Amino acid sequence: MGTDHAAKSTEPVVRAGHDLRAALDDPARAAEAAERLAEEAAAGIARLDQLGAATGAAGIAPVADDAETLLAATLSQLGVAGTMFAASEAVGEHGPADPSALDEQLRRVDTTMALLRTPAVQGIAALATPSASVGDAVTALDRQLGRTVDAIVNRSTKVISGSLTGIHDRGPSAVREAWDMVNAKLHLNEFGGKLAKLGLRALRSALAMLARILPVKWLTGVRAGVDQLIASVDERGPGKAVVGTVLGIERLAAVTRLDQSTLDKARLDRGTGDLAELDAKYGRLMDLCGGIGTGIGLAAKFTVVLRLTIPQLGVLIIAAHLLVVAGVLVLGRDHVDAGVSGEDVRDKDDDDRGFVRGVRTIVADATA
Repeated sequence: MGTDHAAKSTEPVVRAGHDLRAALDDPARAAEAAERLAEEAAAGIARLDQLGAATGAAGIAPVADDAETLLAATLSQLGVAGTMFAASEAVGEHGPADPSALDEQLRRVDTTMALLRTPAVQGIAALATPSASVGDAVTALDRQLGRTVDAIVNRSTKVISGSLTGIHDRGPSAVREAWDMVNAKLHLNEFGGKLAKLGLRALRSALAMLARILPVKWLTGVRAGVDQLIASVDERGPGKAVVGTVLGIERLAAVTRLDQSTLDKARLDRGTGDLAELDAKYGRLMDLCGGIGTGIGLAAKFTVVLRLTIPQLGVLIIAAHLLVVAGVLVLGRDHVDAGVSGEDVRDKDDDDRGFVRGVRTIVADATA
């Protein structure tokens, strides 16, 4: 499926949003454009719900190829939510009309569409020049291993830091309450005018999709990792060392310590290419996760501007950000092959190994 399906499901909503912005100077045209936007939004939300549902049953982790689709659908739903909230403010559903409210949101959702249309990583070309010797191949593999692991930690830290902003200051009780809401049924579409209700419906759907990436059977272990990150936060966010520990990278052995007399040069070169591909794919997933974190923050700001009095909205937004952090931990540990549940994979059965051919597996195959 990929991110292109999410983009195609969202494009009619984006076009209708631009049409509404262009019509706001004419009340009659604006009313028609707002009605058309509402229709497109309802259809778009339904299409994205179907896309998210196709990634597997709730509470069961998506297979590797589905994670990108699930994140893309979540990001798209947040784009729809933000567009509807901005449109509600632009037409004055809950106060004075502010046509300029749509401008920034439409720029942001256009950027999201560009990200979703970017072709997915399909594979990294084989090394242009095969290694001259086993020693050179080992050096190349070890160097790429370091680059890939560093990239996973750096990108994870960036996304995690964005979503943990403000959570730490809310205190342990608010965080505990937010964890209890992670899998709760949310009734958000009971508030606001027509456009705002559709925005809340899209927000509710986005959070439900995001929760699908965190299987119930792994919740305890992943929650412990997230809580560890929250406890480590200072004014600069969690440190890379802490994130690396939670992701399990300290368990990776250096390739250069192996007996080179038993290694195959071609297999080593193939492993180097596989690690580079894994690096690129993980970067793509973190781009989507970062966009989701930003989208949640923007949706929260719009609900305040629109004066939507929604019970426990603050806790709900914390829960959404917790889901982003938890999703990064699931994906990061999966790509490192560290055991998705938060426990060492060496002490678990295959059910905990995740769905990606990650760093450990690639290195093990290359050095077999």
